[in-house]
Amino acid sequence: MTARHFPITLLALLVLGAPAVTLGATYHASTTGLSTGSGAPGDPVNLRTGFALLGPGDSLRIANGAYTWNESTDGTLPIYYGVLVEGGYEAGPVSWSKNPADST
Repeated sequence: MTARHFPITLLALLVLGAPAVTLGATYHASTTGLSTGSGAPGDPVNLRTGFALLGPGDSLRIANGAYTWNESTDGTLPIYYGVLVEGGYEAGPVSWSKNPADST
């Protein structure tokens, strides 16, 4: 591509739309989370709600604990492309932390 064509190509990408890289929302789920929670660290949701909230580019942090998932009542896990689901977090009232030595 010559220098002369670069501005035209750049303009075409801006006008026609180039794929955008965006960071989505981060939700938090715990064994004590509620379906009415916001998904914030201090207001986690339950696991079912956490998965229901996810969209492309979002993250779900799951606190340590024992969880169950029954396809008959909960349905299949709705995980979109580009979603990050990560467990092993210690839930705190303001922030969540994770021991890097723990596997997820």
